Amino acid sequence: MSETVAVVILNYNSYEDTNNCIKSFLKAHQNYKKVFSFIIVDNNSTNNSVEKINKFIIQDIKKEVHQLTENYERNILNNSFFTILKLTKNYGYAKGNNLGIRLAIKKGAEYLLILNSDIIITENILDPLMKFKKTHAGYALVSPILYTKKDIIDYNCARKSPSDFDIFIEFTFLRKIPFFKKIIDKRYILKNVDLQNIDFIDIDLPSGSCMFCESALMKKINFFDENTFLYYEENILYEKIKSEGLKNALLLSVSAIHLGAQTTSKSSNYQIVNFNYQSALYYLRKFRIHTYFLIGYLKIRQKLILKYLKFKSIRKKN
Repeated sequence: MSETVAVVILNYNSYEDTNNCIKSFLKAHQNYKKVFSFIIVDNNSTNNSVEKINKFIIQDIKKEVHQLTENYERNILNNSFFTILKLTKNYGYAKGNNLGIRLAIKKGAEYLLILNSDIIITENILDPLMKFKKTHAGYALVSPILYTKKDIIDYNCARKSPSDFDIFIEFTFLRKIPFFKKIIDKRYILKNVDLQNIDFIDIDLPSGSCMFCESALMKKINFFDENTFLYYEENILYEKIKSEGLKNALLLSVSAIHLGAQTTSKSSNYQIVNFNYQSALYYLRKFRIHTYFLIGYLKIRQKLILKYLKFKSIRKKN
């Protein structure tokens, strides 16, 4: 097997983060002996991201990375080491990543490292992640533990699949009440596990910002579900993986930094709320069709919240 790895990075108006992500990855993998390449998917950015990233690749990479192998240096010089896929529309997380993943598979990548642009790689993560995959056949996705830039654990990197009641709480004012907040917190595995003397933990939902898997897995489960634009991608991915009898894991021996939800901050509150409700409703209808009350409740709440936000926006303009 070739053991080639494609690093797929989704970019939307965040070229500085993307460039820093690339730079950090290359520095952390200077002595990596296997072949890897980058596929940067630009979701129709409006700030010349493609030009900025391309300029960074051509002018700055050689200055920043001094110990790449001769083969990698040659690839950088002829620009085949990087592929920038510029989309004519913002397709969101699922379809944007799928386009990059399909291209990676077409180019022969056996493994995929799926990254958000706001990930900073601080150490060689490919060797441990690949070693885990080779020695744990029953696992689909494996991820490093993630920290915020303040060196606090990003608890989203290891979650249990939510119960119907969990979802209900998250879409009500109850989530702010300490008693119910404790119920929600039980989903965050790293808040409730002693991490000493263990190498990895089983998880349901990883963070979509940093995941490693085989290309064959994504083909087998028919990639990300493109019926969502943003949110609930990991939930749907987990349902597909579970149906194959596989599990996901968080590797505790390696880590990366997740700077935060930089992409979502560029959208309006109205858009973000709408995406959240639409994705939640799609997920419930597809995988929890029996939850009639919850689906009905979310549909009513979605209409009321969006009307309020629209009214608030109009009032602010006036």
